[in-house]
Amino acid sequence: VGSGSIALSALCDDLVLYFKNKQALAVLAQETNSIADLVEIHDGLLRQIEEDPNMIKRIAPAVLGTPPMDPNATYPLTGLRELAVARETLQNVKTKPHPIPKVPLWLLRCSEPGRRRSLFLSGSVLVLISFVCFGLRKKPAVRRDIA
Repeated sequence: VGSGSIALSALCDDLVLYFKNKQALAVLAQETNSIADLVEIHDGLLRQIEEDPNMIKRIAPAVLGTPPMDPNATYPLTGLRELAVARETLQNVKTKPHPIPKVPLWLLRCSEPGRRRSLFLSGSVLVLISFVCFGLRKKPAVRRDIA
């Protein structure tokens, strides 16, 4: 226990830095995954446009708000605001972020300078007590001159 508390007091700053780096890495991984999803969606749309060139004519009235080319076609009456709200709602439903690991509270408490010193000193005292109380005993010397 003593050597563990000494090691904890010595490595406390490194452990805090490790957990903060782990947290930053998780945030970057989530952002990378969301960007990869967007790229995949846009690649799919580009493939559809390449396969069917008339798709732009069908999409333009709904997305851009231009009048429809086909007089017999009916399009929903949507504006840019409605499309933005719908797009935001779909993105919020689709991306559920994973929980980001946080720095444990016990580690933050241990990293305070006063507590680190007390951990080191108490660990040192425990190590000394274990050496004094449970250390090797010398065997008593046998006197040869008594025989």
